[in-house]
Amino acid sequence: MSKYQARVALQQLVGHPALVAPAYVNQGVSIGSEVTSSLMLDDLRDLAALVEAEEIAKDAERRTVLASSYGYEESGTKPFVFAEGNAIIPIHGLLINRFSGSYGFVTGYNFIRKQALAASADPDVKTIIYDVNSNGGTVAGCEETADLIYGLNAAQGGKPSVAVVDANCYSAAYMLASQADHIAITPSGGAGSVGVVMMHVDVSKALEDFGVKVTFIHAGEHKVDGNMFEPLSDEVKADLQAEVDAAYDTFVAKVARGRSISDEDVREPEARAYGAQDALALGLVDAVSNPSEAVASYTAVVATDDDQPESEENMALKPAAAADTEVTSAAAIEAAANTAALAARTAERQRVKGIQGHAEAAGRETLAAHLAMNTDLDVETAGGILAASPKAVAAAVVDPKDENHFQKAMDKGKQPELGMSEGESDGEDESDEAKDRKRAKSILMLQHGPKREAKTAH
Repeated sequence: MSKYQARVALQQLVGHPALVAPAYVNQGVSIGSEVTSSLMLDDLRDLAALVEAEEIAKDAERRTVLASSYGYEESGTKPFVFAEGNAIIPIHGLLINRFSGSYGFVTGYNFIRKQALAASADPDVKTIIYDVNSNGGTVAGCEETADLIYGLNAAQGGKPSVAVVDANCYSAAYMLASQADHIAITPSGGAGSVGVVMMHVDVSKALEDFGVKVTFIHAGEHKVDGNMFEPLSDEVKADLQAEVDAAYDTFVAKVARGRSISDEDVREPEARAYGAQDALALGLVDAVSNPSEAVASYTAVVATDDDQPESEENMALKPAAAADTEVTSAAAIEAAANTAALAARTAERQRVKGIQGHAEAAGRETLAAHLAMNTDLDVETAGGILAASPKAVAAAVVDPKDENHFQKAMDKGKQPELGMSEGESDGEDESDEAKDRKRAKSILMLQHGPKREAKTAH
């Protein structure tokens, strides 16, 4: 069964858009001095070799370890890991479709959805914790799982949820984490890589060098598009790019919805992956903390919200709301401080971006940078200053070929009168030839001085 699942996963990843971090595909696993495979292929090999009966027998041990990472003792009474009112759902390893298990190095989207639904329906569950450590996975199944997590969160009337990143949360894993009400990341962790990748391998030259030629006999012009035995045509490449772009648009829309930010803000990093502090500064996560402290902080806010009258807004819906809640514990105060700091950083980024990107900044880039970086002016005020300021005038560049060296010499100092000499007429009836003679005489005077009369020796 596991070999079949590995083949299915490989089919979904090769020749199709994938939601995986670049390092997961590019970084090799070394044995001695030899690189054997990428990390992703190594996980697929482990999946193919997995003996499910043995892994199921180890399930109790995995549940205990997962609960203990938050300082809990697992009850063992639920279909999901459960302790002290918290359901803990793993999002680990390679994320694949049509797989109902979770074994550390691989987790099925089906498994995540099944556990999330069970936790949401269980009256004993107060908070859902998504324990995230994944470099991403397949496009197939990810969107549906993200929609389910989003639909079950507190913002949509469900139970408060927190995604705890320890330590990787890239691509498909980030799409899922972004649908929770709150994201916390361990200080050494990383998040992001909001992008889509597809790989095409062209072996036609290698086959040609070996004297092998592959010919497809097919009906339908596009039946063999993207095969590895022929170079990609421009048309087929454009079709594949359109497929990747469509998956990217969906990814961006899901993250923007989950994080309550604009599509432009999601696209701006251009699929970069970030460390914990940078991810916090960019608003990709809400707090930097180790797992147990992250959950303690969030559940303290949730507990405070539970004391509010039912008519009042649930303050655990989104972390920004926590800043207005009356908190009494140190953990809750820290959570509120993190939220306020995030809001301040986000506002400052938007202010700087607004000034430097203002329509009136064109031609006044230096002044715009000064107003953005060295003042606290708001965008509207800075825009008014820019509009009232002169634009920079670019210095004219003279091509050396066109430079008039004679004119340059003339301009350097006081020049002698180059008018007509005494007795010469400046009448308009002079011929062009006479005028040319006068100009030549003036130039000679400039170069050699006036002609002197010879003196008679005495």
